[in-house]
Amino acid sequence: MWCKSVFPNFLCCTLLQLLVCSLSLVSPSAYFVHGGSLSYSRDVLYGLQYTNACCESTVSGIPMELTRCYYNNTEQKAFAKRRKRGKRGGVKQRLRRRPNRLPLPSIVLSNVRSLCNKLDELNALVKYDRALQDTNLFCFTESWLGDNVDDNSVVLEGFSIVRSDRSLDSNKTKGGGICCYVNKRWCSDITVYNKECTPDVELLSVSLRPYYLPREFGCIKVLVVYIPPDGNAVRAADYIAEQVNASSVRSPNSPVFVLGDFNHCRLNRVLPNYRQYVTCTTRGYKVALTLPIGTFSLNQRKT
Repeated sequence: MWCKSVFPNFLCCTLLQLLVCSLSLVSPSAYFVHGGSLSYSRDVLYGLQYTNACCESTVSGIPMELTRCYYNNTEQKAFAKRRKRGKRGGVKQRLRRRPNRLPLPSIVLSNVRSLCNKLDELNALVKYDRALQDTNLFCFTESWLGDNVDDNSVVLEGFSIVRSDRSLDSNKTKGGGICCYVNKRWCSDITVYNKECTPDVELLSVSLRPYYLPREFGCIKVLVVYIPPDGNAVRAADYIAEQVNASSVRSPNSPVFVLGDFNHCRLNRVLPNYRQYVTCTTRGYKVALTLPIGTFSLNQRKT
């Protein structure tokens, strides 16, 4: 071993001692004698740099940064592992990198007024738009679907469909209907609790158990509502509150989302512990308070 004169003699002796200590850990079968000298294979030599036993015989005068075992120390792994050069940091970027592992789902809600004639555009948006492709849940009101429209006719690639069409119990034959698309990469465990269609309210209640969910939540409850303009707002609000309370009793610690087209109905009276999140304009110059589309959201109690 040759060293420059700028190094102290004790450092040369110590490095030689470390090499001998590392070579002594190799079994005799790992080398062979050729021409009066020992020869080691390439794999054995590469394995020497990850040996931790040499750290036990190091001299206190050598800094830990000069030894290979410095990076194997569990307390120093954060020093060795750094973010890649040019990679953006922050919570927003981390959430974009894992869109299917959000604590709460990303939801797109719309009053489509006939889904069939917009399905091609929706498929194109889901295919080429990253934000819509990573959406966990699509909720559509006024889907205008009926018994004559099969599920295979309204397929959205990468999503499972759950629908509640308008029935004769609503005393109407056209319009209405609720449809939900669940991202298969986010959740496949879907349970339908209730499908209701009356002259006053149309409601679809589902329970979702995603692949990733915080341990505080047992599942996620979603209630999609459509209230016709001529429906009785008081009876509709009472029925919605009844279904929401039933969902809360089944899973007390689970978040409950109530969203849809409420028209003239208000839920402040029957659900005082729920908070309205969407308060901006949702259609033309009308604000969400007069035309609430998806205005009632996560079950969050006021403190």
